[in-house]
Amino acid sequence: MSRSNYLINRTKSGFCNIFYMVLFVLLFIPVLGFSQPQNNDEQLAIQYFTNREYEKAAMIFSNLYEKRPDAYYYVYYLQSLLELQKYDDAEKLVKKHRKKNSIARYSVDLGYVYELSNQSDKAKKEYDKAIKDLPAEQFQITDLANAFLSRRHPELAIETYQYGRKVLSNPYIFSIEIAQMYQTSGNMELMMQEYLRLIEQNPGNVEDIQLRLQGVFTDDENNSKYEIIRKSILKQTQKQPENMGFAVLMYWLSLQKQDFEMAMIQAKAIDKRFNKTDHQLYEFAKVSLDNQHWDIAIQAYQYIIDKGEKADYYLVARIELLDAKYQQLTSIYPLQIAKISELDQQFSALITELEFNPQVVPFIRTEAKIKAYYLNQIGVAEKLLDSAIKIPGILPKDQALCKLDLADIKLFNNNIWDATLLYSQVEKDYPNDTLGHEAKFRNAKLSFYIGEFEWSKAQLDVLRSATSKLIANDAMQLYMLISDNEDEDSTNIALKHYADADLFFYRKQNKQAVQCLDSIGMLSLEHPLADEVLFKKAQISISLGKYSDADSLLSKICNYYSEDILADDACFLDAEINQKHLNNKEKATTQYQKIITNYPSSVYINEARKRFRLLRGDHIN
Repeated sequence: MSRSNYLINRTKSGFCNIFYMVLFVLLFIPVLGFSQPQNNDEQLAIQYFTNREYEKAAMIFSNLYEKRPDAYYYVYYLQSLLELQKYDDAEKLVKKHRKKNSIARYSVDLGYVYELSNQSDKAKKEYDKAIKDLPAEQFQITDLANAFLSRRHPELAIETYQYGRKVLSNPYIFSIEIAQMYQTSGNMELMMQEYLRLIEQNPGNVEDIQLRLQGVFTDDENNSKYEIIRKSILKQTQKQPENMGFAVLMYWLSLQKQDFEMAMIQAKAIDKRFNKTDHQLYEFAKVSLDNQHWDIAIQAYQYIIDKGEKADYYLVARIELLDAKYQQLTSIYPLQIAKISELDQQFSALITELEFNPQVVPFIRTEAKIKAYYLNQIGVAEKLLDSAIKIPGILPKDQALCKLDLADIKLFNNNIWDATLLYSQVEKDYPNDTLGHEAKFRNAKLSFYIGEFEWSKAQLDVLRSATSKLIANDAMQLYMLISDNEDEDSTNIALKHYADADLFFYRKQNKQAVQCLDSIGMLSLEHPLADEVLFKKAQISISLGKYSDADSLLSKICNYYSEDILADDACFLDAEINQKHLNNKEKATTQYQKIITNYPSSVYINEARKRFRLLRGDHIN
């Protein structure tokens, strides 16, 4: 559409709406620095203006402007005349004011008066002249562009900035302003031209561009914006392969899409082409690990290690590689004990190499878990943690974490008294800290395991208001489990069976756990614990690698116990199983959507929303 046709169409809309009227005032007055109303006439005029009594407002502003012809009264007086469609009076006012103040924005006002009065040729002439007469001064260029914006002419604001580039002999200036206007209008290609122009000027601008682009993807459900941006960056990368900024932006875009395999290829290419340090690959490995892309994380860490001992992140990569392998192996069922044993040897070798010191405590903790829970070396695990607790210079919180781990192993080994004693020590040392709350929760769960339900409830009741949302949620669930299933006669037979099953499951004694759960069904076919029984059996099935069985059990909870407290847990776990193990993306999408729709206050809501959008093919921030 030509500009003249655009203006003709614009005149049909009548005078401007309230939003742009306010925008005009906000853009105009702060720039010129005029004061707020001081006398009664000013206050009365503004009150009339606010109430849209423009006739009364215009009369008072006319008198005020005659006494003091400044921009403050001019703005309100002009706007009142425009609202009254008194275009002849408005024209006279603007010409009179412009004669005393040679500022380009007043030409925009005059053009706007012509535009509203169906004189599009005159409007175009004023607008063109305002741009053509611009001096080589950045402030005046920006001021004129803002004037066009205030009159709903972003296309003329862009033209102003582009003309400003010429008179200032700077092809890179105003790129941010122009890009933002293209973004608002939905022109992603031209927006990217401006952003890429900045990276062409200085590759260091890439981080700022990344921040600005994140907002673009918030409403990109069909990925159309993402594709335009990807193609724009790819084209520029091919044109200027020596510019690291474009390569980094392409790598960043792959992460936004959660395409970790492509991001890995790009991260390696950046490292090789630009001879960078290992920082980016190291950060990429951590992001991959956080998103449970273990294979990718392991590849990234190994890539750093293969560069040799002189690599900046060589040692930390060796350490975190083992942690990535641990997370991977302990999340795959059925467990691969031979590989876990091999990993244990690697941990032992690394700890021996580094020697016992405060820095290796986290890895001692991991090795202790491997030995206790997977290799049946409980005594060795306890000695490791005892030694770690006594390391000179150990951080107090690391020491407390070792005590929690040791208590867990004591409980695993049926040493109830020592376990509760260690939990209590940490709770006492950190009464108002998340660490103390965690210790209190584990102690409360221990009490649940051994059938001390009232004592457990008392501790859980306190934790329901814990700072950590996860602890508070876990405390609430266990509290409700107990209170909803206690018998009136306090025998609590079914609840004790369930507590026994939960403890057996923790100790990896699955056969005994299933027997206890089946005992509950024998007490009553429709027992209130029915959904908990199904969920625990699903967890047992997962630990045995029987994902189809788990899917069936969890689906029953989602379908028949949708109002119970475990419903969102069941839907999320079922979605995860279908996504990661059964390759049923359709069902995974359905289950994630159930959480979004039916359980908006669930602790899983954010992750469910992210995964749902990812499965649907959306861009993910």
